[in-house]
Amino acid sequence: MYDYCISTVFFSLLIIFFYCLGSVIVSEKNSIPYRFICGYLFYSFIIAIGGIIIQLLNLSWYLFFGYTILTVIALLIFIVYRSKKEKIRLFPIGVKEFLKKYWFLFIISGILIVISLAYSEWIWLNNCLDDGFYLNKIATLPYIENPFTTNASTGLVEIQNGFNSYIVNTGELEMSVYVFLLQVTPTVFTRVFLSGYNYFLFACCIYAFAEKIIKSTSIKCSENTIQYIASIILLFGFSWNFMEVKEILYVQDSWQFNTAMYYASSIVRTMGILIILVHFIENNKISIRDILLVILISVVLVSKSTIALPIIFVTCVSYLVVNFLFDDKYLKKILSIIILVLIGIIGLIIGGNDYIEELVRNLFLKNMKFYLVIGCLIIIALSFTFKSKVINKVNLIMLIILFLMESPIINNLFEKLSVYDFVAARASTTYMYTFVIVAMIYVYLFINKFKYSKKIIIPIYLVATMMLSLVSLYSYNNYNGKLLTSYKIMYNNRKIIPDSTIMLGNKLSDLADDVEEEINMIMPEGVMVDGHLHSIAIIIRSFAPEIRSISAIGRFKVSEGNDFSNFTSDDQAKLDAFITNPTKENKHNLKILLEEYPINCIVLPTAEDNEYLYEIGFDSYTKFSDIEGNISYNIYYRALQ
Repeated sequence: MYDYCISTVFFSLLIIFFYCLGSVIVSEKNSIPYRFICGYLFYSFIIAIGGIIIQLLNLSWYLFFGYTILTVIALLIFIVYRSKKEKIRLFPIGVKEFLKKYWFLFIISGILIVISLAYSEWIWLNNCLDDGFYLNKIATLPYIENPFTTNASTGLVEIQNGFNSYIVNTGELEMSVYVFLLQVTPTVFTRVFLSGYNYFLFACCIYAFAEKIIKSTSIKCSENTIQYIASIILLFGFSWNFMEVKEILYVQDSWQFNTAMYYASSIVRTMGILIILVHFIENNKISIRDILLVILISVVLVSKSTIALPIIFVTCVSYLVVNFLFDDKYLKKILSIIILVLIGIIGLIIGGNDYIEELVRNLFLKNMKFYLVIGCLIIIALSFTFKSKVINKVNLIMLIILFLMESPIINNLFEKLSVYDFVAARASTTYMYTFVIVAMIYVYLFINKFKYSKKIIIPIYLVATMMLSLVSLYSYNNYNGKLLTSYKIMYNNRKIIPDSTIMLGNKLSDLADDVEEEINMIMPEGVMVDGHLHSIAIIIRSFAPEIRSISAIGRFKVSEGNDFSNFTSDDQAKLDAFITNPTKENKHNLKILLEEYPINCIVLPTAEDNEYLYEIGFDSYTKFSDIEGNISYNIYYRALQ
């Protein structure tokens, strides 16, 4: 209960803090969601700058901890000073009016959290093992000697050969401060509250972007109903299998929307384009302030994930080209064409990546056959009837972004910035999300053109919200697993990870405290818990940061220069063979493995004693069983020679 109470209070205060910060740096005329976004970006920029420098110089994590605390204190003073000097009303509307305008943004976030918790099998699998990096990093950074050169999943120090792009990512670093400060369970903090917070940020981005488009038209809309446009987020919460089979939408790694929204990269992947354009879409001219703001936003997005680079490039170039095209000066219209020509020339010089080009094109062509995308295309085509300059600019920006991603030679620069195929595919995901959102904003405008729209618009969106929520749950139940079973598992494991894993982590931490040497542990890479495969080897350090999980090497590898540089999946297979079939040969192979590597701890998924391990010098440190999860563990230890 402590985890849930303290996390609720923390994120509530964080939202208020960002809103107040945004309120003293942008005009009071802007909406509350927009001011919240601005506060978030400003704070994230300051945190990113300090975090990047500290990581590049490989300084102490505690230095960043102090930097974060001082930043918060300084900004609180700044908020008080600015609000008094400029006589800024931080809370110009009452609670009743606030809830009337924005309550739905919170409800959507809550619904999405509930939907995400249905995916117990993906959570138990730790998001295809990716949590072994992101979650472990958040949980372990404060407790390890070399936080910025240690592999978060294995606990082994890595030798850095060349530039490591993760060194400029500060999302997990920032969250590690909050988890450490609050002393909350990292899985509750991230999988429930941080995911919910990012859903809320997404909803606010949609609100702020929609508001700017709506105000550019002559259509009269109630400010109280703009919030309902965010209901489209529920569509992205449909099961990925369901969306593809039913030909709704196909995007790269769509499962991350449900179970990995807490990743800092998810901010880039879902709202990267919106969070850039929302600040400039109304502007007719590009000012020095705009350029500085783009730099600030770019730093923030890259600090979340370097997958932001291609998204920043195509979005900024598209905005620049469109802005020049809409300028009254003929010279700037020519300049917009010159920019695209220069990109093509650069593309010819640097060359492209045929595989990435084909992948991105196939994703686009596949979506072009789906009903949702076809419908959105029709809506966007009809949106030109609004005769709004802002809408025309948005539509043209979306077209040029697609041009920069899809056109041969022109897209070479996009491909080079992507580096990897999955990065380019995720940029395509960002585009498709934005494409659907823009179309849904136009749907809202079309509804408001009807004579009786004021009476029907709220019921329409509430019914749509209910239907989208039910379909999201239905899509899981029919394409992934049994809904009630999943919720029962979550109820029985309220830490949003098997209770047995937390218990095992605590026991291993006790062992690390009791002995005077590093714990190098091997165990099965995965075990069956609650009827689901649980990838325990890659996640155990979230609850035992003092140990080294050698069995996580199979997923996260290891660099040269340490005792386990040659450890491979074949070595791990020797332990697996010993567990499943303890023949004389398999026992001998395990013995050779233990002679080759300094392994002093073995965890077996059974409460029964293993006589062979006793024979070769191991003792059972402790053992326990989780009856509810149908799993047992026995921890064996022997001192290294």
